[in-house]
Amino acid sequence: MKEEFLQKLALNRNIEPQFLKIKADPNPIFIFGAGAHALDVLLYCDNYNIEVEGFLINIQAEASSFCEKPVYQIEEAERKYGRFSVILGYANYPDGVAKLKADCSVANIYCLGSCAYGNWEVLPAEYVEEHSEEYMNIFHLLADEFSRQCLISYLNCRINDCADFMFPHYLGEGFYRNDLLKLQDKETLLDVGTCEGKTIEEFVEAVQGRYGNIIALEPEEDNYRELCKTIAENGWEKVYAQAVCAFNEDRTVKFSGTGEMGGVVDEADSFIEYPAVRIDSLLKELQLETPVSIVKINFPFSVIEVLEGMTNLIDTEKPKLIIRIGFDEKVMRAVIFKLREMRGDYKLFFRYTIGIPQGLTLFAV
Repeated sequence: MKEEFLQKLALNRNIEPQFLKIKADPNPIFIFGAGAHALDVLLYCDNYNIEVEGFLINIQAEASSFCEKPVYQIEEAERKYGRFSVILGYANYPDGVAKLKADCSVANIYCLGSCAYGNWEVLPAEYVEEHSEEYMNIFHLLADEFSRQCLISYLNCRINDCADFMFPHYLGEGFYRNDLLKLQDKETLLDVGTCEGKTIEEFVEAVQGRYGNIIALEPEEDNYRELCKTIAENGWEKVYAQAVCAFNEDRTVKFSGTGEMGGVVDEADSFIEYPAVRIDSLLKELQLETPVSIVKINFPFSVIEVLEGMTNLIDTEKPKLIIRIGFDEKVMRAVIFKLREMRGDYKLFFRYTIGIPQGLTLFAV
């Protein structure tokens, strides 16, 4: 059975990593996009000493620079550089490739197999073989064939450092607009790691404003300030923003990183201490009139600890869980097996909620 599972994978042992191909490219290198994922790509390039000329966009924007590098409309880059190559920094690779392929000035297009949270290295085929029993168990735990195809495509992306494997499996759906959740009126969302509030906006639109409550946890100071601003500007009611981390103990924790790349870490050269709470403790304190029915987690750090801090919620309410697990293979395995241990009657599905390999998301319903 294990051999049958491994035969589904493209176990290439002689991969030339993307960064070597990009470094050998004789054309000027640009990043397509100028948002959070573009920043991830820039950090990847910095790590591998890839010289980036600037960022490309195809929408009207006032900003002329991003991360101290120039931002060009594609037409401007064509006039200045002629032909150039592009690394996708826009979190919808299939759409980005389609847009850029129509432009004759683009020599090569690179879609990275992984670049979020510093997880830049290729996943060795030998590693997958070593842990094939666990991956095979996950494969058989998944509740539908499409989920199993998503798992295979994700592993192939990581093994081959090539995002193309996931293109047929990205349906353009986000966290809340998909075939799995079947949202009702008066859903109450617990958003763990809300950042600036974009995913709250997605949720409010998906339920057409007919929600029960929203609890938004965001410890990072700049993000929390922008979150509160977003809530006020949209006039959302019954939104409880909390500047805390979720954890398995009520205590302070070490938090490292900024923007959308921060999280709780055991060891780091630079960190800030933030208060942390067990979800169960927080819910007891808030005493909301509607129980939490959806929990969204969108980071790779301390996910197990977050789940351990909401044991009572999972036991009593069985909320729908949305956990992006494409950031890290070890976290993927640990989260799924932990969840099965906590409550075995969840049905488990995989979907890509954004159009990059790291968009692979677990839905437990």
